[in-house]
Amino acid sequence: MKKIALYLMFCLLLACGSSPKVDNYILHIEPTNDIKVFNDSSPKVFLKPLVFPEYLNRPQIVVRKNQGQLEIQEFKRWAEPLKSSFLRVFKEVMQQQGIKLNSHKQFRQQRFDYQLSLEVISFEVNRAQKVDLKVNWVLLNSENNTVIANGIDAVSVAIIGEDFSSKISAQAQVVECLGELLAKQIHNNHEQLKEGME
Repeated sequence: MKKIALYLMFCLLLACGSSPKVDNYILHIEPTNDIKVFNDSSPKVFLKPLVFPEYLNRPQIVVRKNQGQLEIQEFKRWAEPLKSSFLRVFKEVMQQQGIKLNSHKQFRQQRFDYQLSLEVISFEVNRAQKVDLKVNWVLLNSENNTVIANGIDAVSVAIIGEDFSSKISAQAQVVECLGELLAKQIHNNHEQLKEGME
């Protein structure tokens, strides 16, 4: 009986001493052959510092349970800050859409056609098997003193699959949708600007 008790205590100590495996994720988009070619007339955009919600400034992945409650996934984490992942994917999509985008301060003295301001209001997985992204954006002229276009856009993507990787994939897709939407807006304004100059 004493041996059994000691064995059970030993097993309990082993269980307490081992922690669950932590899974790390990163946003990425699939490669595409549908890439627009850059030329001298391609829009040049300076991206102002990205504004990101403070509640997402953590390594753990956030899932929204309801309007006022969030669930912090302790063992599902970002391998890099989510803000950095978002920015990297957004830039990649804009480049694919033929937009010359730069956000580095040392290039601010270069000649840009536009300046773009992005404020992410919300960006998370919800319990309805969807990813929601809400962004306040403003497109300004090169001198940063005239608003050309602006909006608050909400984009949703359904999560296909039950595993956590499917949720991460949907988060990347929703950033891709935003990039495509804003690239189209910039191209439309750029075409109108060129027509006005002819």
